[in-house]
Amino acid sequence: MEISSLDKMEAAVYPAVSVFFNKKEIIIIAKTLSSLEIQSCGDFSLINLNTDICNKESDVVDIARYAEIQHKILKLSMISPTYDEVEAMLLKHAGVEGFHERMDMLKSEFVSEKDEKLKKVMEKEYAELELRSKFFFPNDFLIDMFTFATQKDKSDIKLLVSEEILLNAAIIAENKCLVSDILCEDGYFSSFNKMDINKRATIILLESRSKK
Repeated sequence: MEISSLDKMEAAVYPAVSVFFNKKEIIIIAKTLSSLEIQSCGDFSLINLNTDICNKESDVVDIARYAEIQHKILKLSMISPTYDEVEAMLLKHAGVEGFHERMDMLKSEFVSEKDEKLKKVMEKEYAELELRSKFFFPNDFLIDMFTFATQKDKSDIKLLVSEEILLNAAIIAENKCLVSDILCEDGYFSSFNKMDINKRATIILLESRSKK
């Protein structure tokens, strides 16, 4: 097969990425995302604190919201094949073509619903359907692509697992500098990582003071 000049240019701009898909290693073309691109996908944190594990279980709406963010990131990152191409293939093999059309219909119904109690029931049903649609993607592929797109494995943000570290840094930094100026002096942290650290540390500081 002849390789076009455009294909060669694309290969030069975007890297070939090795990821797992249903436990099989595959190669796709994808890009890492900028801080603005990551932020455009929604409000979330790449900081996994030990205390997060002890938090109460999220309801289906929260889980669906995070899944939506995760998939938005994949959609921006994947070049060849595209996210839409892979999704269409998975839905076809699962025998649920037209899935999104049915979801759009349900969404239009609960958006226009006046009864708040009924609206919440319908919203939960929609969230469950949306979450189900995300499960068609293999988990290993989601993790590998999310990690690549956000560069989480390259960053030292994975070392921030203690709430105490962020709280102490926030106290020291208050009215003097940014928390990231203290915690990111050494190591590698992207601009999104630094923003993430400043935001999470501020939240922890405010929560700590509200408990007193």
